[in-house]
Amino acid sequence: MKSNDGFTLIESLAAWTILLIAVTIFLKCLGMAHSSLGKGTVMRKQYMTALECVELEKEPLRTKETKLRFKINNNTISMDAVIMEYGMSWTGEGETSPVTLKVIGPVPKSRE
Repeated sequence: MKSNDGFTLIESLAAWTILLIAVTIFLKCLGMAHSSLGKGTVMRKQYMTALECVELEKEPLRTKETKLRFKINNNTISMDAVIMEYGMSWTGEGETSPVTLKVIGPVPKSRE
């Protein structure tokens, strides 16, 4: 098993750029589910549908776990996510692959 020790600066910037795009998709989709914000099951279906389109059907080269938090209308939503790097070659010359985001479920808000 090969360990993934992290990303270089350029890979991290690419990952966060894609992350921001995916979060934008998530927030737009969440706007459609505004009235059901308190219902976790409905909301989960909404963001899973929104982010499903950026997931690729191949095995990732590397993955990196992170935690996402959103504050919408005084409601804090927290979830675990995994940034995945895929080895797709767009030109056939071995260029770096796109990075996609896959959400792996909502995480209950911790009470401090």
